[in-house]
Amino acid sequence: MEKDLSGSNFRPALYQYLGFLTPKELDKWVAYVHSPYATTHPHLPQLATHLAALYPEFSSEAASRKALFTFLFPGQPFQDQRIMDYMSYLKKLTEEFLVFQRIREDRKSWQVQLETSLIEKGAGKLYQQAVRRREKKPVLSPDLDHYFFAHQHARLHLDFVSAQKQRGWDTALPAMTGLMDQWYLITRLRYACAQLNRSKVLSEEGDQEFVEKLVELGVEKMPAGKGPLLWEAYFALYQMMTQEPGQAAVCFRDLRSFLEKNADRLPMPRLHELYAYLMNFCIQRINLGQASYREILLELYQFQLEKGLLLEEGWLSPWDYKNIVSLALKMKRFAWTLTFIETYRGRLNPQFRENAYAYNLAAYHQSQGQHQESLQLLIEVKLEDVFYGLGTRTMLAKSYFETADLEALFYLLDAFEAWLRRLKGVSAYQREIYLHFIRRTRKLAQYKGKMMTNPHLVSARQLGRLRESLDRNRKIAQWDWLGKQLETLEQFHP
Repeated sequence: MEKDLSGSNFRPALYQYLGFLTPKELDKWVAYVHSPYATTHPHLPQLATHLAALYPEFSSEAASRKALFTFLFPGQPFQDQRIMDYMSYLKKLTEEFLVFQRIREDRKSWQVQLETSLIEKGAGKLYQQAVRRREKKPVLSPDLDHYFFAHQHARLHLDFVSAQKQRGWDTALPAMTGLMDQWYLITRLRYACAQLNRSKVLSEEGDQEFVEKLVELGVEKMPAGKGPLLWEAYFALYQMMTQEPGQAAVCFRDLRSFLEKNADRLPMPRLHELYAYLMNFCIQRINLGQASYREILLELYQFQLEKGLLLEEGWLSPWDYKNIVSLALKMKRFAWTLTFIETYRGRLNPQFRENAYAYNLAAYHQSQGQHQESLQLLIEVKLEDVFYGLGTRTMLAKSYFETADLEALFYLLDAFEAWLRRLKGVSAYQREIYLHFIRRTRKLAQYKGKMMTNPHLVSARQLGRLRESLDRNRKIAQWDWLGKQLETLEQFHP
């Protein structure tokens, strides 16, 4: 027998379901359970109303099975199995509610179910009216599900003309199979591109021979300029990801041009996804030392900002906000950066707004050598998030170094390294590049401290060895900044 909720960590599935509902959804759930269509059981609506009053906390004594039984059956002896059955029934109703909500909101699925029902009932005229209404609605930016549901409608039409013994069977079948081919080939190519991208990161191997045959089939069935836009977009992406570096750069430009030209004709989710691939391409080239791609990357960000591609439910992600600021500062676009920080502050979700604003404004002030202003802002940044923790500690280290507050710097670097070694939720790569940053910064600070006393205390050979170690390994956080600080010491050396 299950443990009672009271005094334990047990959380019934019903409460888990209810915990994921928003307040607005909870009101609809109560209304659904109260509907005679959903259930005629006398106690379930009463139980649903009672549980809604306990939302969102179901860990109190009031939510225990004993308390619920007493609420439904006052004065009766407790029957554990009986109340468990009621909770199980209500859980099933909750699952039905979630499905009902999904179908109600997904008009494409709703339309398929309507037309299916009309065909099954032999309501041919009503079915044809429903089809005509659907076909009058233009599809401006068809996404992948468009081809899937178009195939479903073609299949229904085939069933209809076959049952009615009408003419048109010979055209309905090719239309159905053609739409299914389009949906499958585009979807499979999209997954192939995702697998290629993943293989570069995790060294996984996909079924490349199969994908090549699939691409050949797609090119044959959907020749250039005659196939769906989504096929052309993912085919261009596939070429960019499979060509040698020189040709890949040409494919990158072609894909970028194609997306800009067709931005208003492609579905927003896919356009956002394809731009993410373009940005990853730029980042890979930047990591290889091709700094010119920074300009292109910033242009990609600017285009997406103009089109609203970076907004999720109307909000700009704090990570996109941070990445754009970091990129623009590296390019010394200082005036543009400050304008961006202030303009898009209001587009950040209020939950993250002040933290993101303080962090990025601190980064701007640091880039201007305004270390006091930067330090004051960094005090306001909450460090619960791993990347804010990494970024804030890095900025503090840079400010302490540049202001020659070496005692504070050494203390910070020691604490930073200890924190980083025990940190969870960070990749091995991230840990490695920041550990390298800490070591190189510590060595630079040791040299700077000696040279502030007497420039001859550090030899040119010592600086040369540090330069060689930097040139040999670019997998270091803040590599550009470290190189700049070393160059300053080299110029200061007699």
